Amino acid sequence: VRVPGSGAQASALLLSAFLGLAVIVAEFLDNGGGVVGGATALDDVVDESEIVEATGITTGVAAALQFSPAAAPPYFQVVSGNTPYTLICVDVTVPLCDNDPVGTVQVFDDADGSGRLDTGALPAPSLDQATVIANLASADPVSLVVHMTDLQFPVAIDPDKTGALENFLGAGVPAGNFAFGVTGYLDLITTATDTLASGGFPEIDDQINAVQSQIDNGGDCLAVTDPAGAALFDLMFAIYSAAPGTLADPAVGQTNFGLNSHTSGAALTAGGTSFPVGINPANFIFEVPIGFKFLYPLSSLGGGFDLSNATPRIDATLQAFSDQFEFIPKLAPAAATDGDGQISIVEVMCAAG
Repeated sequence: VRVPGSGAQASALLLSAFLGLAVIVAEFLDNGGGVVGGATALDDVVDESEIVEATGITTGVAAALQFSPAAAPPYFQVVSGNTPYTLICVDVTVPLCDNDPVGTVQVFDDADGSGRLDTGALPAPSLDQATVIANLASADPVSLVVHMTDLQFPVAIDPDKTGALENFLGAGVPAGNFAFGVTGYLDLITTATDTLASGGFPEIDDQINAVQSQIDNGGDCLAVTDPAGAALFDLMFAIYSAAPGTLADPAVGQTNFGLNSHTSGAALTAGGTSFPVGINPANFIFEVPIGFKFLYPLSSLGGGFDLSNATPRIDATLQAFSDQFEFIPKLAPAAATDGDGQISIVEVMCAAG
């Protein structure tokens, strides 16, 4: 009865899905694993020590984003008339990049719109350089290009427990425990309640609501228990959201990134001092708020700034970096929504009762 055809079938589906959800939540999270801290298995109370026992995740770990030193001189990716250019700016007097004195700004064609200088060498100067410089004040977007070399999460993750956690979420292997997962049960509960609501039957029971709310909670607790970690995750998520080639945005076949992969400066303020590019947008001639474009390593991590070893696409990076990068939306509070039926790892971390 995954697709109920009557109120009776919907009621049966609701009851069975709720029981399945309650059982796996209790078995996985209400595990008594925090006996030293006074936890008791199956007492209908989930505490933080039990969550750590189940997930293998602990917070408060020192972490940071690692960027290579800024290129000297810094360079930007700009779009003028829907055409991408790379802008090299050696102007050090405010307003920056206004080409005063003449010759302090150079503009180069950026045919693939990646915002990087391919092979580490400058391409040919733009034939339309004078026009581009004259229109810089209205160019959009104007992005400082930054090379991210590594990222370290503000949590410690036990790799031996990630498989069980993924199965609990419903993202694991079919043969694993909890492979149907909380997401699957929540989906069935939604199907059943929608059917009942359309037939004029009573709304969802308070007890079912309570279990749903416990696990589908929006992940807000991290901002309280580890505010610095939550801010860093949300900063990572702002970068993730703009990156082409992620699982969330495959951008299949896309080769020109001149008009996207642009993270606004406002989106990065949550990171505070975590973001090491110290620029004041007010110092620039650009009328639009300055943003950021990120390049990622093609081979070795932490290798410093090397334009020939950089890519704007996450799916083109080395596998270790890509795998780590794809964990960001599972751990960022900004990626979780209360009551949306999708359970992220940060919401599991916040399921303590």
